[in-house]
Order: sequence, then C-alpha cells, then structure tokens
Amino acid sequence: MHKIGEASFVGDQNPHMAAFISLKCDMLVVEELNAIVPEAIKHFPTKKETLLGMLDTLSQRLKKGEFV
Repeated sequence: MHKIGEASFVGDQNPHMAAFISLKCDMLVVEELNAIVPEAIKHFPTKKETLLGMLDTLSQRLKKGEFV
C-alpha cells in the first residue's frame, strides 16, 4: 500500500526519482487549480443571491466548461 503523494514504478529502485516524479505530478495539479480557482472566485454571490443559487450557477458553468 502506498501513501498519498508516493509514486513507485516497476523496477524503480531510486527513491529520489520517485519523489521527484510525485512532486512533479503534484505541481501539475496545483498549476491546473491555479488556472481555475481565481476565475471561480470572481463569481461569488452578491447579497441578493443565495448560496444554493451560487452553487447551482457554478456547477452549470463547470459542466459547460466555462472555467477551463
């Protein structure tokens, strides 16, 4: 069983390379989130909107791929 963030490959005996690859994968995830989250935050509700309405709007926009 592997821990979260741990990478291993068949025949890979180099723990430094496995750690580097795991870090690289984590950095790619952060890069993707960095592209999506700031745009999503811009669309937080005004006082007139409800939280439920905002979540519905965001889910519809994500389904349409407007944040990607």
